[in-house]
Amino acid sequence: MKKKIAVIAGGNSGEYEVSMDSAAMVLQSLDKDKYEPYLVVVRGLDWYVEDEGTRRPVNRSFFTFERNGETVSFDVVYNIIHGTPGEDGILQGYFALLNLPLVGPGLLNCALTMNKMVSKHLAAAQGVPVARAVTIERNEAVDYEKITEWTGYPCFLKPNSGGSSVATYKIREKSEFPAALKHVFEHDNTAIFEEFIQGTEVACGIFRRGADLICLPVTEIVPFNDFFDYEAKYKGQSSEITPARLPQEVTLKLNEYTRVLYSALHCNGMVRIDFIVKDSVPYFLEANTIPGFTRESLLPQQIRAAGLSEKEVLTYLIEETLNK
Repeated sequence: MKKKIAVIAGGNSGEYEVSMDSAAMVLQSLDKDKYEPYLVVVRGLDWYVEDEGTRRPVNRSFFTFERNGETVSFDVVYNIIHGTPGEDGILQGYFALLNLPLVGPGLLNCALTMNKMVSKHLAAAQGVPVARAVTIERNEAVDYEKITEWTGYPCFLKPNSGGSSVATYKIREKSEFPAALKHVFEHDNTAIFEEFIQGTEVACGIFRRGADLICLPVTEIVPFNDFFDYEAKYKGQSSEITPARLPQEVTLKLNEYTRVLYSALHCNGMVRIDFIVKDSVPYFLEANTIPGFTRESLLPQQIRAAGLSEKEVLTYLIEETLNK
């Protein structure tokens, strides 16, 4: 009998549309001979299943829904919600309470990686180079002069727990801070100011296969815009080269750091870890525990460059979760 899979998407962050597009790609790529997939949309307290053109409410107490007088339950959940509540540990705790298998990151992994500053501290503790950064809380007094003594100009300003480069700004002078910070605080209670490192931005996909950590081919990102922003990621405003045009020793160092961080951050499932390479030194930027999986996203490109298919990798991840 086919396993029923809930592909949950949506969420409450600015990445809602990206999540819905990622879910469409996952649903398209799943092996329909093995699985019976359902799209479950989560938006605040509005949870529903898209079933044959009908929206069927989800019973949040049991994560089931009613169809033709019968209660439908799921064998496994594939979480593709970027941002809250799918990438910050909230849904991980919920599904753990229900004892329902969940493909992807666990609660601890989400707590460590959703907070960019915490993940930077952990990376630095593992000997991985990181950009200098400082955080500011909502309603906290901001001393831009002191901050930029640490980060220098230009610097990046973004939500500490955001993704997809939503509300991310490259700041060149003090006058740009107030409006940018206001927008950042519309998305998060904590803002992070980060040193700008001039170099080559790269993305490293990784997943666990049994006892092995499999690094996918590294992608080099050449944005047409000033940096790898939302437009560059999802509107075709970048050139993405897989495998990256890097010396072998740099690629090997990236693979080493990616494996170290996957373990140190307690990652699970398929993860993308981003770096900036300057003078052959990779600097850790952030870990994406539920990375984009749209047609324009990097992971599908890396999967194909490795000689694999999206269906093959998704099947492996699901079967490993079911067999735990």
